[in-house]
Amino acid sequence: MPMLASGEVVTSRHGRSLTPFPAVKGQSSRSLRNALAAIDIWLITNAIADAEAARDEFVATQFRHISPKNVSPADRDALNMYLFG
Repeated sequence: MPMLASGEVVTSRHGRSLTPFPAVKGQSSRSLRNALAAIDIWLITNAIADAEAARDEFVATQFRHISPKNVSPADRDALNMYLFG
């Protein structure tokens, strides 16, 4: 997946425009943690919306059960694969 810039709007593999990518300000470890948390939330919400738009309730249900406070590398991989192939 290519790198995304803050505020960039991309299209999912299903042809749906996603919400703007969150701002990433990496001045300190705290701001980097906050940015990663915002990216996780962005991935989850956009993957759920994309699955719902594709009427893929099976996948949408799985994504709804991902905790934004505890996203595993496997969760991130699944979200990215669903959104971008």
